[in-house]
Amino acid sequence: MSSPDAAAAEKRHRTAVGLLVVAGYASLSLYDFEHLLGGFGSRVPASPFSGDVGAAVWYLAWLPFALGHGLNPLVSHFQFAPAGFNLVSNTGDLFPALVLSPVTVLFGPVFALDVAVVAAPVISAGSLYFVARRLGFSLPAAFVAGALYGYSPYLMHEDPLGHLNLTWMFFPPLAYYLLDRILRVQAGSPYRDGVALGVLVVAQFFTSTEILLDCALVALPIVCLLALRRIHELGERAAYACRALGAATFVILPLLAYPFWVDVAGPYHVLATRARSGSISLLSPIWPSAPAGSDFAQRVDSGFVGPGAVLIALLAVPVWRQVRSVAHFVAAAALTYLLALGQSVRTIGAHVLSHAWIWSALDHFRLFEAIQDYRFSALFVMSVAMLAAVTVDRVPAMWRRSGDHLAQRWRTAIGVLGIAAAVLVVPLVADSVPGAAQHVSLPSVIARELPRGETFPTLAAYPGASIIEGEPLIWQAMSGMRFKLTSGYAFVPRAPAAKSRGTSSSSDSAFNLVLVAAALGTLPAHLSTRALRAVRSAFVDSGVSCVVISLRARDGLLLAKTMSRALGPASSRSATYWVWGSLHHVE
Repeated sequence: MSSPDAAAAEKRHRTAVGLLVVAGYASLSLYDFEHLLGGFGSRVPASPFSGDVGAAVWYLAWLPFALGHGLNPLVSHFQFAPAGFNLVSNTGDLFPALVLSPVTVLFGPVFALDVAVVAAPVISAGSLYFVARRLGFSLPAAFVAGALYGYSPYLMHEDPLGHLNLTWMFFPPLAYYLLDRILRVQAGSPYRDGVALGVLVVAQFFTSTEILLDCALVALPIVCLLALRRIHELGERAAYACRALGAATFVILPLLAYPFWVDVAGPYHVLATRARSGSISLLSPIWPSAPAGSDFAQRVDSGFVGPGAVLIALLAVPVWRQVRSVAHFVAAAALTYLLALGQSVRTIGAHVLSHAWIWSALDHFRLFEAIQDYRFSALFVMSVAMLAAVTVDRVPAMWRRSGDHLAQRWRTAIGVLGIAAAVLVVPLVADSVPGAAQHVSLPSVIARELPRGETFPTLAAYPGASIIEGEPLIWQAMSGMRFKLTSGYAFVPRAPAAKSRGTSSSSDSAFNLVLVAAALGTLPAHLSTRALRAVRSAFVDSGVSCVVISLRARDGLLLAKTMSRALGPASSRSATYWVWGSLHHVE
């Protein structure tokens, strides 16, 4: 066989093997989310934070709707009507929504979310597998690295919440690969590598600006450190790197100039919000429930990779002179571990240090206020996974001088399988709490009250969309965005000096005060005639034309009776909902 033919055959073989590996990852993902099978399009992962799942469904529906109706996809008035909110400031999953838009259009946004949730570990694992293979790692080593990264407790905790911005983790491994080519390998066209890096940055910007910033925060000091170690090579490598980075900038600037402006200065933008919600413990990598307490499997922490994976990763450190990537990933693992510790450093459930110096320094910069400490765990897991892959690849060398070729092969296979089991078994089974699914649909009693065509009424729902209530957003998405919501679930600017997660754009109106009172359990059994008149007037002023009250919610029946006295009899009723439709002419 000629050399070109041999190269083509080898490429086809690697592609076929890669597809089999991806199929293996997909099988594992389908097993993890078997509770969604048979209900694609009507089930979503059940979660105490159903607002997160509802927002994910909504984001997937919004982008194709906005593009199809000529609307600005970066700012929407369909939540928090009539004011609206800024999707770029809220990480609106725009790139995943674009990728899945054909699925959304053909099968609906709930089906698209189910696909996205099942695909997230496959995308993350497959990306690291691809990079490992391109870096020269063997098939077993690349498979182990991808599986540990894509099915880590960090990702499997975030995925059922619909956090596509935190689980479609294709960027870190691909960015490492391209930067390695641009700064170290420098083979091929610098412009091709630069354009690829630019496109990747744009895709990540529209997936999660936080993960993009996390990667930049980790990469910059490591690149500087490695550059100082090889300062004598900087001159000869500078030209290639400058061409590649210039090509990346040429892609990034025109594509992200306007979205970046929308993010930091556009309508309803939220520049930064303090978001410290948790961090890992000193022992989190080897003790799954270290932050919570002494129980080994009380709750698996996001930084957990298992004692086996940590040990196997450490065995790679002595060969850092032979394998250059070892130094990269050791530095990345150390830095991401420190960052994930956050400001409150702990052992097993006990505080050791009140403030970590690194976050105390970073908190002086507003850009880093929105970063959540524990999310550096994803980059820590990736670094450990790649170090474990180095060790897996060193196994054949242990028996290279053996005279018995067959025995050498058997010992190598057993060694690889043993190391793979040591790396993967514990983290894959540690967080084995069975998942649950929630059936969702647009209630027929609501669908009957929605007008057809291009008329988009404003709907007020009780309970409104919030961190624990996502159904109104799912109704909106499943209806094809046939109505706007007075409530929503996002960060919205309340005042120049205060930014918070909003629940309504007109919280001072009499109508919204009644909703809040019902939610708090303080709604009086009988409102005065003056108060009922104020509620009725609020409709005229706010433009609300449809009201939906869930009788299952706190004081739902009492609120429904109050609305009947204020607005007249409900136009539609069911055992679960009372609906007032066509309220444009309330007098």
